[in-house]
Amino acid sequence: QNTEQVNALRRKLYLEKFGSLNYLPTITRPNLAYLLLMCRRYMANLTQDHIDTLDSVYAYLKGTPNASISY
Repeated sequence: QNTEQVNALRRKLYLEKFGSLNYLPTITRPNLAYLLLMCRRYMANLTQDHIDTLDSVYAYLKGTPNASISY
């Protein structure tokens, strides 16, 4: 695969992961708001490190399933 194809796949993966996290700060996990704001900055020029950061967010969520706002 050439560089353009790799970048397109990387962007698609990042957007999918980011999109599934994006609603959490508004509903139950406000502690993620700043982190996702920072992740949003890098959508135009992604690297594998940015994808790894989102993977870390998923790991954090998996480890803290009961940390949320309750009404």
